[in-house]
Parts: sequence; structure tokens; C-alpha cells
Amino acid sequence: MEMLESRIENIDPERAKAIGDRMRIARKEAGFTIRELAARMEISPTYLNRMENGKRLMDSVQNLISFCEICQVPIEDFLVLCGMKIPDSEAPIYRAFPAIKNEKQAEAISQFAKAITSKTLTDENISQMVNTAIAFADFCDKQNQETQQG
Repeated sequence: MEMLESRIENIDPERAKAIGDRMRIARKEAGFTIRELAARMEISPTYLNRMENGKRLMDSVQNLISFCEICQVPIEDFLVLCGMKIPDSEAPIYRAFPAIKNEKQAEAISQFAKAITSKTLTDENISQMVNTAIAFADFCDKQNQETQQG
């Protein structure tokens, strides 16, 4: 983490602006005002506002982790913006789903997780999505079995 800390401090202004823009988008998608999110992160609204405007960087990795957890965005999004990348094997999605074989699967799981955690979906919508996904997976399995047999 120390290496990550020092690299966060050395980000050029263009990247700081891109990070701030991504933060603002994530905050709004999560449905928080600056004041609400700052309160949940236990930082000042002014500090969060300055980060979103690219005028200040996060002063700790813990703030970055907190932001990502609260707004439900992958920390990898911000690491990439900072010019860093963690190995796929260390990414949370690969740890949570070790059977992932490629980036397409990882992206599908990420998008599905984002969809079912949306604040606008009802329990009925979520059940329909899950049932549709299961039915489609069963269909694909059947197609694959038929291809292998024939």
C-alpha cells in the first residue's frame, strides 16, 4: 500500500481531472449529493468537492477504498486512471469468481452485479433478471452439449 500511496501523490493535473470527473459520475450514479457522500466517507464536503474538480487528490488509499465501497464502483477503475493496474488474479471479481476464464466473462459479471444492485430495480425485476440469466445459461449449456455430441 505504501507504493500506491506515493504514486497517488504524483498524478499530473490532467489525470487528477479525469479521476475527479469519474468520481463525480460514480457519486451521482450512486445517488449521493456531495454532502451525503462526504458524511458517509467521514471527510469534509469541501475536500470531496476539490477532489471532484481535480484540485485535490485523495490523501489516503483508505479514502479511495471507502469511496469505491460506498458508491459501489470497482477500485480498478480508479487504479487505471492513476496509471496503475493490479494483476487480474488479484482483482476482487476474479477472487470472488475464480472460474472466470476471460475478460468478457468478468465484464458480464460486473455489469450484471451493477444492474442487480441498482437502486431503481424492484425485487421482482431482480428475480426476472436472475431467472432469465439462468434460463439462458441452461440454453447455452444444452447447445454446447449438442455441439460436442454431434
